[in-house]
Amino acid sequence: MSESFGIDVAEADKQLHPIFKTDPLQLFQFVNKKVSLNTLEGLVYEGWVYTIDPVTHTWVLMNPDGEGPELQLVMNRAVTKTQVVEDNSPENVLLMFKNYEKPKKVEVGYDELVKRKDAVCRWFTINRIPVVKDEEIISVANGVVSIEPPYDEESCYSSNEIILARVRTLLTTMPASCDDDDI
Repeated sequence: MSESFGIDVAEADKQLHPIFKTDPLQLFQFVNKKVSLNTLEGLVYEGWVYTIDPVTHTWVLMNPDGEGPELQLVMNRAVTKTQVVEDNSPENVLLMFKNYEKPKKVEVGYDELVKRKDAVCRWFTINRIPVVKDEEIISVANGVVSIEPPYDEESCYSSNEIILARVRTLLTTMPASCDDDDI
C-alpha cells in the first residue's frame, strides 16, 4: 500500500473520474476516421468520427445519406470493441457534407417582412410575453430569444432550449392574420 501524506494513493486512484485516467490524445486518434463500434447489445455502429466527448466518452458518428448527414451518438459504456475501418479521410469530416444544400429560404419583400414583424410582436404582446423590436431583430423574453427575418419558428435563436421551444410553439400557433380585432 503506497501512502503519501496519510492518503492512500492506490485508493485515491480508484476514485478518480475516468477523464483523469484517459489521455485525450488517445481519443483524438479516432477523430476524422471511419470506425466500427461493437456494443454490448451486439449492434455495430459504423461512421466517421466527428468528435468524442472527453468526459462521457460518447462517440459522435456522421454518415452521409441521400438527404443529408445522419448523426449517431454511441455511449462509451456500450462500446466493447473499436476498429478503424478507413484511415484516409478528409481533413475535417464536416467537409464531406459540404455538398448538401441547406433548405433555401423563401424571399419575402420588405413590406411583407414589416407586416410579419409587427404581427409577431403583437402576438407575443397578446400572450403577455415581453418583446423589444430592434431594426431587424425581435428580442423576446427579456433577450433570452432572438427572432430574425423572416420571423418564423426556424429563425429563432437562443441558448435556452426550453424557452426556445416554447417561443417556437407560440409562433406556430399564431393565426395567419394577427390583428388585434381578430384575436
